[in-house]
Amino acid sequence: MLTSGKILLHLIFYFIPLVTRSH
Repeated sequence: MLTSGKILLHLIFYFIPLVTRSH
């Protein structure tokens, strides 16, 4: 659970700049 949460957080943080750049 903890690992999944950390991976998800990393993915979200990695996608934030991508979405902001696309917008």
